[in-house]
Amino acid sequence: MSHSAKIPHRPEDESVLIDHLPEDTKRILDLGTGDGRLIRLIKTNRPDTEAVALDISPTMLKSTREHFANDPKVKFIEHDLGQPLPDLGYFDAVITGFAIHELKHERKRELRRNL
Repeated sequence: MSHSAKIPHRPEDESVLIDHLPEDTKRILDLGTGDGRLIRLIKTNRPDTEAVALDISPTMLKSTREHFANDPKVKFIEHDLGQPLPDLGYFDAVITGFAIHELKHERKRELRRNL
């Protein structure tokens, strides 16, 4: 059984994400990118979209870097979401899969206020 099959409604959730990205989205931030799954989904439909993949795990970022090795529009940043975000500029959309649920509620609120 694949990992995505273990997560109820994952394909539907991902479809909703893609459907709700504004048409003029040019730049996205993926908080806790993991293996870059959401960026891959977005770039399948919108290959010119720039993305910043942010994750605390060097292993996950290595996997994401390997996948996007030939895509200069994807940047990678190792960062702990428990710490203030670095100045990364403007984004049309901020996305996340399963990283935020691990944060304390106050940190979730801080992240939301600062994006």
